[in-house]
Amino acid sequence: KSGTWFSYGDERLGQGRENAKAFLREHPDTAREIEEKLRQTLHLGVSVRTGESRDSEGKKEQESA
Repeated sequence: KSGTWFSYGDERLGQGRENAKAFLREHPDTAREIEEKLRQTLHLGVSVRTGESRDSEGKKEQESA
C-alpha cells in the first residue's frame, strides 16, 4: 500500500494526515490560502487565525463604528 497522499492543486502536502498537518504548519501562506478559499466557499466571514472579517471577494470588511 502506498498510503493516502494529501494534495492542494499540483502541490503534494504529505503522505498521511499528520505529514499534511506538519506541511501546513511549515508553510503558513499555503495554509492561509486554503483557509480563505474554504471560508469563501462556505460563506464564513471571520478568520480564526487573524480575527479579520473579509467579504466574499477576500477583501477586508470595514468595521462599523
